[in-house]
Amino acid sequence: CTDGPGGEATHLVVNPATMQVTRLVVKETKAPHVERLVPFKFVEDASADEIRLRCSRQEMSKMRGFVRTEIVETAWSYDGTRPTQTKKVKHLNIAEGELAVDTHTPVRVTDGKVGHIGEFIVDPASGSITQLQLRRGHVWAPKEISIPVAEVDRIGDRGVHLRMNRAGIEALPATAARSRR
Repeated sequence: CTDGPGGEATHLVVNPATMQVTRLVVKETKAPHVERLVPFKFVEDASADEIRLRCSRQEMSKMRGFVRTEIVETAWSYDGTRPTQTKKVKHLNIAEGELAVDTHTPVRVTDGKVGHIGEFIVDPASGSITQLQLRRGHVWAPKEISIPVAEVDRIGDRGVHLRMNRAGIEALPATAARSRR
């Protein structure tokens, strides 16, 4: 944030029809560590290690939360006059048609799963995804492969689906993945 560290990015909210990032989810550094939806227009600059926002920590703390909790009545008394059981149900606070993706989101090709998202490369002016970094391999020696966005067939509930097959992925150059903090 403009006045110091505001938190850690946990998800990107993506419009899969346009392949644009609409919001960034930031988990606040201070307790209770609420995850906030930060509109993409607040992203001033970003690198692999840092995202700088055009807002203060106080301004970010007033932004809408990523998760909305609802109390649902699950059972009623025999006479139906009062609830006897309730449970908390969590909903993502994103627009219909948008998806939240993170580094655990699987990447699938035409013949199966090949890894998961390492990161998205995003055009800072438009918010359009230009590439994705596929992360795969052994946990002690992961590799990253750059995939042009033109190879993305769709982004859905079950992950990012590519137009390629395993052989196509294997033919692309891979580099050693940077370590995660």
